[in-house]
Amino acid sequence: MLGSRLGKLTIAAGVVGVGLLMAAVLFRDRRADLGPEPSRIVQDNMVVLPAGTYDDKDEVWTSRPKGGKRSWGIRGSGYAEAGRMWFDGFPGETGRYKVELGVVLEADGDPEYRVSSGGTVLDEGRYRYACEVLLCGATPEECPFKPRYIDLGVHRIETGERIEVWGRSTYPCGPEHGSYSRWFELRFTKATGESDGEESRLQPELEPLTARL
Repeated sequence: MLGSRLGKLTIAAGVVGVGLLMAAVLFRDRRADLGPEPSRIVQDNMVVLPAGTYDDKDEVWTSRPKGGKRSWGIRGSGYAEAGRMWFDGFPGETGRYKVELGVVLEADGDPEYRVSSGGTVLDEGRYRYACEVLLCGATPEECPFKPRYIDLGVHRIETGERIEVWGRSTYPCGPEHGSYSRWFELRFTKATGESDGEESRLQPELEPLTARL
């Protein structure tokens, strides 16, 4: 009798072990589908700072890849939390740049964001919904996660300035369905216009910038 019970326990443990191994493999494969970890890009006319290359962050931030991007977002706690990620010093030349925040839109929330440079807020606001309106019960097939760039305007950025991204998660559909301020990169493009602080707007289409460079 005892041997029979031990045998069943061994089989059950084996099944659980196989299940955990398969889950780990699937998780690893999903990460592999995203390609290699992006690195910072510093060129004469452009600087790209991927989220994963941050210098430091508040503990609420974690890796949350979605929409084919290695995005970072606020952890899923079931209630709204806020925090910062930052880069100790802007690596590009001092100048005027069009600044864009690469984000991942979700169906079930419009989280807040704020981006600053050298202690000055460049832009703040809320993400849009992935499908234009709040959809609490939508599946990823019905309303996919959507990478987009938010135009933060044209600003003077000094070499060495601390660059900071702040976000706050939101749970309008209840504690099981959060939206986590996911973002994947900051992009700075040398500007040629004369005005600073242009109105922020969401770019309608995503340019595969990281893939091209």
